[in-house]
Amino acid sequence: MKSKDEVNARVSKQAAEAKLPYLLQFLANTDDDVSGNVAPFAHDYVTLLKQTVPLSDRQTEFVKVRTVEQYGVIWW
Repeated sequence: MKSKDEVNARVSKQAAEAKLPYLLQFLANTDDDVSGNVAPFAHDYVTLLKQTVPLSDRQTEFVKVRTVEQYGVIWW
């Protein structure tokens, strides 16, 4: 049986990943106020990814392929 903390962590991570398409759209917005307001969430998500080894297929998809192909954003 998983501990309550593990379950909460998994649910929280899934909720954050569900918001990634919106994050990328907001970061690509030409209005600096819009993109600037989502920067803290982007920072927190990248920090979470750095602590997650190995990345899931879904995380890898969002970080590499989908960002470039769908949104035209290059992270590195």
